[in-house]
Amino acid sequence: STMPTTPVSEQPQKEAVKQATEAPKYGGKLTLTLSGDVNSFDAINSNIPDVIELTNEELWTGDWTRGPAGTGEVAWDISGADVWEYKTGALADRWEISAPDSATFYIRKGVRFALDPKSEASRLVAGRELTAEDVVYTIKRVVASPTARLGQQPELKEVEISAPDKYTVVFKYKPETKAEALYRFADYAQIIAKEVVDRYGDTKNWRNQVGTGPFLLTDHVPGSQVAFFRNPAHWRTNPIGLGKGDQLPYLSELQLLIIPDASTREAAFRTGKTDIFQASWEAFPRFTKENSQLKWVKLVSASGGAPLSINMKNPRFQDIRVRKALMMATDWESLVKYYFGGDAQLVTWPIMYNSQYAAMYLGLDDPDTPESVKELYRYNPEKARQLLKEAGYSSGFKTTLETSSTSSNVDYAAVIKDMWAKAGIELEIKTYESGVWTLRMQQLLWQELALSSLGGFGAQLSAMTAMYGPSWVNQPRVDDPVIAKAYEEVRYALAYKSQNEAMRLYRELMKHVLAQAYTIPRPAPPAYQMWWPWVKNYHGEQQVGTWNYRTWTTYLWVDQELKKSMGH
Repeated sequence: STMPTTPVSEQPQKEAVKQATEAPKYGGKLTLTLSGDVNSFDAINSNIPDVIELTNEELWTGDWTRGPAGTGEVAWDISGADVWEYKTGALADRWEISAPDSATFYIRKGVRFALDPKSEASRLVAGRELTAEDVVYTIKRVVASPTARLGQQPELKEVEISAPDKYTVVFKYKPETKAEALYRFADYAQIIAKEVVDRYGDTKNWRNQVGTGPFLLTDHVPGSQVAFFRNPAHWRTNPIGLGKGDQLPYLSELQLLIIPDASTREAAFRTGKTDIFQASWEAFPRFTKENSQLKWVKLVSASGGAPLSINMKNPRFQDIRVRKALMMATDWESLVKYYFGGDAQLVTWPIMYNSQYAAMYLGLDDPDTPESVKELYRYNPEKARQLLKEAGYSSGFKTTLETSSTSSNVDYAAVIKDMWAKAGIELEIKTYESGVWTLRMQQLLWQELALSSLGGFGAQLSAMTAMYGPSWVNQPRVDDPVIAKAYEEVRYALAYKSQNEAMRLYRELMKHVLAQAYTIPRPAPPAYQMWWPWVKNYHGEQQVGTWNYRTWTTYLWVDQELKKSMGH
């Protein structure tokens, strides 16, 4: 039997979360965790510090009213989601992106940099209004920096950025750069004040952080915590629900505890020292057994793991019969049932299913999915042997699977080895410590099969890096004229038509790509986002928009009486 892979409604939230029926209250402190320290508070450092969005804002952001707090169209449950239709204004209150070679953003009037009287850098900026010049300055600065994430994308250097007046920013680009320019400039550049950099050289030190965001950064104790207070003059109001029109944020304080050890993070949540926690499907029952009051939603874990890539430069694997045999020798049903907790997504390469990108996903139970795709997901070791025989391997063959030595990869490889043995495929597993393995992937040194990298959503739509072009993300080294043609069509649609049209074309391409079996997907198990009942107006959101880590903290509030009555 085929396992259904496209969730029909993709709303497991409904059981666990009801629309807020209580009026929000101001005050209270929310405590979350970071698994590693923040080494810099400046976006010119390539590993973008994922706390900047709390203090410094971008041109646009995800629309809170389209997520679980409102219409429920999108779950806001993954990072890197960049669907323009679900955007709303942050520092820009409107924009025009219909032209293929330019975009105009109109800056929201009256947005001021936060004034924290205790901060020298903040007193320097003196609560002045943010203008188009700040946007132009910030973006040019990060694009010019070789250590910044944006500085490492050569095509962005060719974009012209200008401010024709105080409240207008114009980007001019080649049509083929449109998607990338919008992904990065409207949503990845947190706007800062030039005078801070002029005075201090950069904003790496937390004391130099001055922004327009919902929170003020008030302390960073390395290895211990990052602390924030409410920005009393933040411009944003609650767009929906009983608190509609309230000035945001509701919280008085936000604390991020730095806890590298997973079991310590778990203990902190269990004892109510932290408010929100994500558990694996294995750990989840322990929590709910202990405490029936916890709120939770089920997420598809995007970190489900690397798929099993097939080296298409290797003559043996250029024969599609061999690749199909590997798929049919995989017992998908028992993987889902016993190995991934009974509830995993099957088709996860080149993208997984997600509510925001549903339009580009082809699921096994979709009515228009070709039989040639469906049959690959039916366990059939006899048919696999038959295909190998036709391909000239009547007694099977030996091959090598390379992977990192992380236990999840080693265990998974062992399961695949057992399954494939039944079809006459003898697998030798070679492991490397993770640093060495990363290099082997980046230099495409593995020769036959590998558990290797996974590409994200927006990048797969605009660049198709997992299956096209010279990028190392194209681990299977696919070189397919059908994909090359579709790549041009998708890029054209992004520039001249719409993102939705581009997604439709991508989904159509999947009928060909999945049937080719270039990569054997690894099923993605569920994860569970849990929170204490005193955390209100939270529905399991991960990132609202794309790279806006934890900006959902702007909208939620803490019921301090309830917390007290529960003994915390």
